[in-house]
Amino acid sequence: MLTEDKPGWPRFVLVVPLTILLLVVFRFIYPSLAGSMPSCPLLSLTGFQCPGCGGTRAADALVHFRWIDALGNHAWFVLVILIGLPLIFWMALKEKYSTFPGPRFHQNWLWFCLVSLIIFAVLRSMESFQWLAPDPIKSEN
Repeated sequence: MLTEDKPGWPRFVLVVPLTILLLVVFRFIYPSLAGSMPSCPLLSLTGFQCPGCGGTRAADALVHFRWIDALGNHAWFVLVILIGLPLIFWMALKEKYSTFPGPRFHQNWLWFCLVSLIIFAVLRSMESFQWLAPDPIKSEN
């Protein structure tokens, strides 16, 4: 049994419940906003997708358990949610209980996420990686 080494949980563990709460709230709010969501200004001006393009549709698919649709709209976002949140909780356990096996939280993890998002955004703009780009938004005429 693990003994408590530190009095409280590290602050970064709040990312896990807050993200889950935001996704639950998003599930109920997004349907009423879906028709009035603004288009991406970067895509409108340059024709290139921003790193977040497809993220809203991916979140919508994710909260409705349509995993393939979510991955198709924004694979990076889905992987961060499905792999990153458990990893953050695991790191929090390691911070709270030093005898717990696992990785420690370090700021370099945040840099890794930022760099990987930029690489993902650049790759999906290239011709050979178009399969990473989200599907065009269907107009509801």
